[in-house]
Amino acid sequence: MKFSRRGIGEVAGSLSMLVVTMALLTSASFLSFVSVKAGASMLTAGAEGEAVAAGQLVGVVATQSNVTGSYLWLFNYGWEEAAITRSYGRTAYPFSSCGLISQRSMCVLSFPPGTRGEVTLLVGANSIEVKF
Repeated sequence: MKFSRRGIGEVAGSLSMLVVTMALLTSASFLSFVSVKAGASMLTAGAEGEAVAAGQLVGVVATQSNVTGSYLWLFNYGWEEAAITRSYGRTAYPFSSCGLISQRSMCVLSFPPGTRGEVTLLVGANSIEVKF
């Protein structure tokens, strides 16, 4: 049996193109896998953040204003701890009996005497508006 050099060259060329194509496809699949993995971790982080925000169910139980000041009682009905991160309005920043509102616990905020108007509190990812 006699093989021609031209035939052997074509087979060798085809095999080398196959090897190059397989190497390119392998590297492309690796990069796409890394990209999918990064996207999945971003989705997981977003879902965890939404679950925490949904678990921070802080509500106003009562308010009271008198000569000693204005008071606001908050209760966390949720399953995640919540922190009061910001206070907006024409009032001074409240004094708090708690730094972090634990689940199923109450927090009392006190405002200086003469506090009137509206205040918006950011509790975790949620906002609470109160009018004194």
